Amino acid sequence: MKKKLWIILGVFGLFCLGVEMATFYQVGYFVDEFNTSPTVVLGGTGLLVLTWLKLLVLAMIPVIAGIGIYLNSRKNEEG
Repeated sequence: MKKKLWIILGVFGLFCLGVEMATFYQVGYFVDEFNTSPTVVLGGTGLLVLTWLKLLVLAMIPVIAGIGIYLNSRKNEEG
């Protein structure tokens, strides 16, 4: 049962990461077309940094889920 939970978490994390990357790409496209900066579009330097941190955390979720699947499968093989 735990393996299914890790798989669901990994797939959900990948989906959220994909949506967020597409949104961030659209912000970049807007910035390029209208000759502005991401800081202006997102509302300041702090929010730009938080957006990058959000992308980092969303990228870590599938990695952690993969580690969880690996450790769960090793535990099942040993015992």
